[in-house]
Amino acid sequence: QVSADVPFMAAGGAAESRDAVTWFRLPSSCIPFKALGLEPQALSPGLTNLGNSCYLNAAIQCIASTSSVAELTLCAHAAAARSAFAAAFADLISSLQTTRSGSRSAMRLIQCVGALDDRFSSGTQEDAHEFALALLGLLHDTLNRTGSKDPPLELPEVTPCSRHKLEAAGCPTSMVEEVVASQCWRIGLQREASIVTDAYQGQTRTRNHCRQCQYSQVRFEPFLDLSLCTISDTGPLGTLADVLTATFNRASAVSWHCPQCQIDVRAWAAHTSRVPQVSAGQTCSLWKLPPTLMVYLKRYDGCSSAKLGHSVEVPMELDLTPWVSPSSRQKVDPLYELVGVVEHEGNSLRHGHYTAQARRGGVWHTFDDSRVTSSGSVPHLRHDRVTLAFYQRRGDGGALVRQDPETPATWPHAHPAEWGSTLHSM
Repeated sequence: QVSADVPFMAAGGAAESRDAVTWFRLPSSCIPFKALGLEPQALSPGLTNLGNSCYLNAAIQCIASTSSVAELTLCAHAAAARSAFAAAFADLISSLQTTRSGSRSAMRLIQCVGALDDRFSSGTQEDAHEFALALLGLLHDTLNRTGSKDPPLELPEVTPCSRHKLEAAGCPTSMVEEVVASQCWRIGLQREASIVTDAYQGQTRTRNHCRQCQYSQVRFEPFLDLSLCTISDTGPLGTLADVLTATFNRASAVSWHCPQCQIDVRAWAAHTSRVPQVSAGQTCSLWKLPPTLMVYLKRYDGCSSAKLGHSVEVPMELDLTPWVSPSSRQKVDPLYELVGVVEHEGNSLRHGHYTAQARRGGVWHTFDDSRVTSSGSVPHLRHDRVTLAFYQRRGDGGALVRQDPETPATWPHAHPAEWGSTLHSM
């Protein structure tokens, strides 16, 4: 057995001096960390509950555990002189990253957020997902590199006309959608470009198809998170894979005004002598994916706010290949690993308690406001409580690419140089 006071062993087996190491009081049955090939890991700080603030504490702890948070914090520090909100965010995240143990207060940050968004000014419990989106949205507005206050520009779509135009210019059929998608991305960056979009923004592909005249229309839209229903027509969905499959690459009935038919193609069937049938179909898929992926599992009934308490298994590793459009090439494989989850215990949106589990320095922590415990290398997820999951993409090398509207090489799109003129003329 090991004695109660245990010095960590230096390489070669020699004990380091007492003032060169930290000594820990260990039970006699414990083995020193280094004897197991591990480094000692102090617990990360918790966040004080300020009264109904568990929802924001949980969201902040997860955001603070993503690999992109370091650059978010640097950019916020740079903006601190002109933004009290940016200063409060940078100071709080820095305190969570650079200090050990104890508890910190998010009071300054929530006061700044409440001054900018009155949903969070009353001191009542709110939704952790809504707060996470609001926090990232305010960071984006503060750190937007474009400085633009203009409204968003209209995004081009793939229609029979635009497809014919590109093909007539020599664009291969297989590249038409990628060219239009990259044009949508460039237009977006002209108005909205920040460290937040660099880290969290992806792009979806949505195809509407009229079954009456066969007209098809494809549009590409940005997203900062994936908000996914956890139930389908067949009932509750039991895994994140099930949820993704029910959402992407499957045709669904929609009410849609067909530009070619000039009628509401779903209502059309009900006003004819034919047997009523759905006349429009819509298919959504993932087109481009971000370095940091935020997934929201909708667990609330939209009418009553009652919670859907069934288990939805969230995997430690996530391969999104099955839900990415087959025609979209990825610069980085869509392989992700879990770095944090927000869990909710309770029966409704406005009641209950939020906690977080997040990975810091390779060690998983459970954050229950100011109380922090460690679960080692594997978290103990409660799959019936997970509402928000944060994933980090592998293969990014840790550094974010600063995206610029005039530098296609920084975009996630395949963008051959010879299509630059065609792209800009659309």
